[in-house]
Amino acid sequence: MTRTILRVTALALATAAAPAALAAEGTDQGFYAGLIAGNNSVDVSGADVDDGTSIGLLLGYRLAANVGIELATGNSEHDFPAVPACTMEIDTIGVYGAFRSAGSAYFKGKLGFLSEDVSADCVGMTASDSGMSYGLGGGIRVGGNGAVELEYTQIEADVSRLSLTALYNF
Repeated sequence: MTRTILRVTALALATAAAPAALAAEGTDQGFYAGLIAGNNSVDVSGADVDDGTSIGLLLGYRLAANVGIELATGNSEHDFPAVPACTMEIDTIGVYGAFRSAGSAYFKGKLGFLSEDVSADCVGMTASDSGMSYGLGGGIRVGGNGAVELEYTQIEADVSRLSLTALYNF
C-alpha cells in the first residue's frame, strides 16, 4: 500500500512539473533528464499476473543532435488475482544507445543492456536477470528544451512497458 501511495504521489508531482519543464528554451545537445510513467505488461505462461503501473527516471547525454546515451530506471508492482494480498515487484535499470530523428515530431529507437530484479512477497521469491533490451516510440519537441515521448520497451521475453516520458534538455 505504501508503494502505491508513493507511486501515485510521484506521478502527480511529475504531472505537475511537466508543463514548466516543457516551456523552457534550449538546445538538442548535452544532458537531459526525464520522468517516466507507464504500464508494465507481464505475460508468463501459466501465471495470472495483472499489469502494473511503472514509474522511473531517465538521465541522458546527447552526443549529437540525434544520438544519445541513456540510463533509465523503472519500478512496477503487480498483483496475482488468484492469490489475494500477493504482489510482485519489478525493478529495472538499463543503459541504452538512443536515436531520435530530426524535427519537432520525431521517431525514437533505443538498444541497450538492462538489469532486472523481481520479487514476490507472498512466496519469498526473488530473481535477477539481465540482457538486451530495446524500445521504439516517438515524441514531440516542445518549447526548445522540452519533449514528450510515447515509447514501447521490451524489457525481457515476457515483460514489456508502454510509457509516457516528460523530458527536459539542460
